[in-house]
Amino acid sequence: MVSLYSPNKPYKVYDQKAWRSDQRNPLEYGQDFDFSRSLFDQFKELQKKVPRLSIFNLKSTNSGYTNHSADNKNCYM
Repeated sequence: MVSLYSPNKPYKVYDQKAWRSDQRNPLEYGQDFDFSRSLFDQFKELQKKVPRLSIFNLKSTNSGYTNHSADNKNCYM
């Protein structure tokens, strides 16, 4: 899988097909808010739980290495 994140990062990374599927349950990432703890600490924990998209391109043909793009054909970068 081509990804923006290296394997040593603490994030879960999904490819585009898994990311857009209905197989995931977003409720499993939910957590209660603890008012006695810092908002930023809790947000950091949440960021590590929620999967990230490996690379973002839409409707592209033979352009698996392009990121944040759409409607490409035979593009490399």
